[in-house]
Amino acid sequence: MKALFEKSRILALIIALAILLSFAACSAAPEMNEDFENRLKFIIDAYDATHTIGIDSYIKMGSLSDEERKSLITLVNLYLGKYKDRFTDVYTRYDWKYGNKYYPLLVNKTGTQFTIESSIYTKQY
Repeated sequence: MKALFEKSRILALIIALAILLSFAACSAAPEMNEDFENRLKFIIDAYDATHTIGIDSYIKMGSLSDEERKSLITLVNLYLGKYKDRFTDVYTRYDWKYGNKYYPLLVNKTGTQFTIESSIYTKQY
């Protein structure tokens, strides 16, 4: 299962890189390229974060409500470790709400390492 995840991640990164390179060739609006690069990075981070916690469903970025967008930004920031100072224990449960569902997460803070995973479902075993 992990090999399949890695293959799909590599494929997503290759496609994202191809799209990014095609837009980088256009020099008419460099600020648009930076915005596109930031959006693409967010999409890849959102993909990684949702797969890390076991959500394999496709999220349509264009049809997100404001609440869902904020929730997804929170998850990505949590995944990237931007909130690691808020957690003091080694293991902390965090209830992430997306849409009308709650996803109980386990936040693991060990020294400088910071990871999140689903507290119910795991692909580790």
